[in-house]
Amino acid sequence: MSRNKKEIKRMVLAYEALYIMESNLKDHAMKTLCEYYGKDWTIKTKEIRGIERLTYYEIIDLYVKHPPLINCFTRFYIMKFYELSEVRNKIAHVKPITKEEYSLLKECSEEVINQLN
Repeated sequence: MSRNKKEIKRMVLAYEALYIMESNLKDHAMKTLCEYYGKDWTIKTKEIRGIERLTYYEIIDLYVKHPPLINCFTRFYIMKFYELSEVRNKIAHVKPITKEEYSLLKECSEEVINQLN
C-alpha cells in the first residue's frame, strides 16, 4: 500500500513534535528532580529506573507524583498527556495517525514548550 504525501508529511512532523516534547519533559524532570532530591534522586524517590529508561507514561507520572513537578502543568493538560499515550505509540510504531490525533500532539507539544522553556 502506497502512502500519500500528506500522510508522510504528517508523520514526519508528528515524530519531530513527539521527540521535542518527550526530550523537554525528560530534561526538565531530570534537572528538577536532581536539584530537589540530589543526584541520587532515583534512590530517594524509590524510582526503579533512571529517566532515560522510563516509558512515556512513567514520565508523565513523574509530573503527577513528585512535589517539584506537580505544578508544572494543569490537570487538564496532564489528562491530555495521558490521552496522547496511544497516539505516541502509533508514531513510535510507524502507524499513521489522523489529523485529530496530530492536532492533539501539537497542542500537547506546544504546552510543554511554553511551560518548560
